[in-house]
Amino acid sequence: MSKNGIFLDNQTAREIGQALWQMRTEKHMFLRTVPNRTNVPERVIEGIEIGKFIQYGTIRRLISLYGKKMRITFED
Repeated sequence: MSKNGIFLDNQTAREIGQALWQMRTEKHMFLRTVPNRTNVPERVIEGIEIGKFIQYGTIRRLISLYGKKMRITFED
C-alpha cells in the first residue's frame, strides 16, 4: 500500500471503479453532488470510478453513502 492508495492490477482497479459508478448511478446521484456528502473531491471520485487509482478510505466513504458494505475475498 502506498501513501495515496492500494497497488492493484489495472483490471481489478477498473472493476472496483465500475462497481462504484454503478452503485452511484443506481442511487440516481450525480458525480458533482457526491463530494458535498462525502467530503471527497470530485476529481478523486472520478479517478476511482475510471480505475485510475484506488483509495481504501475513500471507497469506504462512498459505499457507506450508497448504503452498501464491502467484503474482500481471495479466489483462485
